[in-house]
Amino acid sequence: MLAATVVTTIGASLYDSIALDNDPLRIPAFKERTYADVQLGKYQVRRCARAGGKNCKSNIPLLIYGNNYGEASKHMFDAQMAGMTPLLNRVSRQRWSYSTKPECRGRTGGISGNDCDEYPFASTREGGPVNYAAGKVSLRPVFSGHNQAAGRKLGGFYSHCRVKKGDPIKGVFGVAVNMSSPKTVMICPKE
Repeated sequence: MLAATVVTTIGASLYDSIALDNDPLRIPAFKERTYADVQLGKYQVRRCARAGGKNCKSNIPLLIYGNNYGEASKHMFDAQMAGMTPLLNRVSRQRWSYSTKPECRGRTGGISGNDCDEYPFASTREGGPVNYAAGKVSLRPVFSGHNQAAGRKLGGFYSHCRVKKGDPIKGVFGVAVNMSSPKTVMICPKE
């Protein structure tokens, strides 16, 4: 095993992560994020999502929703457990009328108190109408307060972690859900 100082900050090259002790979840001091980091980060995010958002570390930005977003958190969790990807790529928001789709029609808007929640998000390449038609997007009516608060958290995450629209390296991020946690956590690689 090679000796190296491990710090709790996020971001490292694939080589550095492997050189530590072959444990990709132990992250050494920051270096510029690379394509290799994104590939390692994808592994880390998948592992984190399968673990229910517990003990997560990542070379790419990671948003771990807690149960504080109620129905929206539960929808993301259920969607991931059903096979929807936890790995997302930010793009310009895709505008489409998903509230008219069978999952939400007549159960959202107006006096219902519900919004039609979409996972993966409409602000990602994995969301939107094309992926919905391919069966890769989950829609569910959720309480409007939960949905809108979760959306604001996502927007804050994009800004705080500098997740860039359309960037193949800096636009990649992960989402996990820890339903046993009362709070949401952002993990941002230092830049």
